[in-house]
Amino acid sequence: MGSVPMGAADRFPTKPTGEFRALRNLFIGDASVLPTPPGVSRMITIMAMARRTASFVLDALRTAS
Repeated sequence: MGSVPMGAADRFPTKPTGEFRALRNLFIGDASVLPTPPGVSRMITIMAMARRTASFVLDALRTAS
């Protein structure tokens, strides 16, 4: 958790969309994008983040073709 957190460009390696800043079209959809552990069960949070990132992946695929 927190190995490639998402957030502002000046501090975090991952964009809010889940895309890694250093490599275009590399999306991260697991617990590593969370900057800190949530105080509650992580399973629902991680599933929601993965689903949200998947929608950004689909958008990227649509615009690429």
